[in-house]
Amino acid sequence: MSPRRAALLDRLRQSDRRSPAPPAGALAAVCADPRLIGDLVSALDDDDAVVRRRAAEIIEKTTRNHTEWLEPHRASLLPRATARSHRQDTLCRLIPVIPRLEPAHNELRNVTADLFDLIDGPGRQVQVCALQALYDLSAGRPRLRRRVREALERKLREGSPAVQARARRLLAEASPRGQRPRN
Repeated sequence: MSPRRAALLDRLRQSDRRSPAPPAGALAAVCADPRLIGDLVSALDDDDAVVRRRAAEIIEKTTRNHTEWLEPHRASLLPRATARSHRQDTLCRLIPVIPRLEPAHNELRNVTADLFDLIDGPGRQVQVCALQALYDLSAGRPRLRRRVREALERKLREGSPAVQARARRLLAEASPRGQRPRN
């Protein structure tokens, strides 16, 4: 294990478990050496749930502006991003990464199937993240957009208040001007 990787994993392990923020210096370390993204992807399988959550958090934050850093890890990251073995807080950090990976046609089928499962799974936050990811993935894909619209309309009727709010916002965004989503 490289010294930088060891230092990064130590930061993840020693961070304040109650803090919502990533450990000090971890984001800067990854920005200085994007190869550490691979170490963070590996850390998604760590035994410690806090390490997994922090790794997912840093992957999500650092790749908002640097989606190209994800490409070398696409094959291992896509299946992990929807793995039900992750805790909800970890899933909520990984799901937004999926559209950034721009899944190819053969990958898209599996990813969207997993996301459609997650919109009916446990956890309102995971459902909201999955709805958003499906909506983002459906841009420029009319067949997928129709399926996503149907799911959004269903969630508008039967989802929790948080899920309904996201469904309403996404339907409004997708609707032509002047039309309001049906309640």
